[in-house]
Amino acid sequence: MVGVFSVMQPVDDAVLAFFQGVQHPFLDAFFSAVTHLGNPLFWVLVVAGIYWEGREDDGFFLMNAILFSSAVTGFAKDAIARLRPDVSPRDVFMGSAYTDYAFPSGHASLIGAMTGFLWRSVKRFYRAVLVVAVLLVALSRLYLGYHFFSDVAAGLLLGYAIGVVNYHLKKTWKTRKFRLSRLGDEVALVIVIVIALAALAFLNQLPLIAGMLGFYAGFFASKELRMEPFALKRHHLRVKWFLGFAGLFVLLVVPMAVPGLSGLETFLVYFVGGLWISFVYPWIYDNLVHHLLL
Repeated sequence: MVGVFSVMQPVDDAVLAFFQGVQHPFLDAFFSAVTHLGNPLFWVLVVAGIYWEGREDDGFFLMNAILFSSAVTGFAKDAIARLRPDVSPRDVFMGSAYTDYAFPSGHASLIGAMTGFLWRSVKRFYRAVLVVAVLLVALSRLYLGYHFFSDVAAGLLLGYAIGVVNYHLKKTWKTRKFRLSRLGDEVALVIVIVIALAALAFLNQLPLIAGMLGFYAGFFASKELRMEPFALKRHHLRVKWFLGFAGLFVLLVVPMAVPGLSGLETFLVYFVGGLWISFVYPWIYDNLVHHLLL
């Protein structure tokens, strides 16, 4: 792998030098914002919106794409151990937050996974949106100095492959009920999920693994209890989204503003956040709020 990097290094340096030479306050703010399109938290919020719309299995497999992309990319980074670019003029962005390795880009991998997973099931307009999102994330990682070009390209390709595989998993298990007490062929998928969660634990991504554990626990609990969402009209769905995201904000943001939270307390906060998405809030809405709105 070192030999491959040595071959690519002149190209990587030239591309990075070009982007590092283009500096403007507007671009600084713009790319600092759009780079979050490759952040797992953004896509977890997308999962919440889809889940609360009643498309629970779609939300489940979209969460799988986030999980698999994060786990595979994390292991690849540690195994390859390529250092991030040394771009001192951009230390305002690099800072000390990124202490992991560079190859492949996690943000590029995640947006690639989302594209690979969603491409075959969305309309042409949303495909165009995905293409724009991929370009923005890729450019942002270079402009902000987080990655070399080869890091980003490899991340996109790896993520896209993960997304396509997850799409086919969804097609395979499309009619499954996912009840833990009656798991059949689905056990293979559950094993993969457990392995990926263990990988995240090994990589010390505490908030992400806690939130995902909560989500999966709530998902299987809802299936076991045979919770079926109501078909909602558009204005009722907007209310459901508003209340759900407001509750998620209170559960996650307010506790994290308290200084001195222990690791266990942090884990519990994010676990409850994941549980809120897939079980607690759907139960509250369908059994209480929905009847009040009728």
